[in-house]
Amino acid sequence: MSVSHIDSGQDTSLPCCHLIELIESNRCRLCRFVTVMAYLNDVEEGGETAFPVANNDTYNIHRLRRSTKMNLNRHCDDANLMVKPEKGKVVIWYSHFIDEDSGWLGDVDPYSLHGGCPVVKGNKWIANRWINVSPDKEVDLKYT
Repeated sequence: MSVSHIDSGQDTSLPCCHLIELIESNRCRLCRFVTVMAYLNDVEEGGETAFPVANNDTYNIHRLRRSTKMNLNRHCDDANLMVKPEKGKVVIWYSHFIDEDSGWLGDVDPYSLHGGCPVVKGNKWIANRWINVSPDKEVDLKYT
């Protein structure tokens, strides 16, 4: 299953995505640069945000995708980084590296792979703000 979104007010025939393979095949365009996620309540148990490969220089993305470790419902505790949901806590991460040659967005940062762990007790409310690049690279570079 693949999931994408289209930003309101943008006239484009391609949806936003973050998978380089899809971008290279012209099935979508690069958009999301920064994610700002705020926890709106305390969770009694569970509900962490897990980053399975954070700070792991030895991971292999192909092996990871074939394994069941990306299933955070089963393997949340195996993640290298888990952020406990606490009211008022904000987590910010970049989804891409900066390409040194172009000064614009480069490859996806694999350390940004993340997901939510199951909420065992209580409920979890979050607010996300995605900071995207515009459809025009030259406009974005003008304001950097």
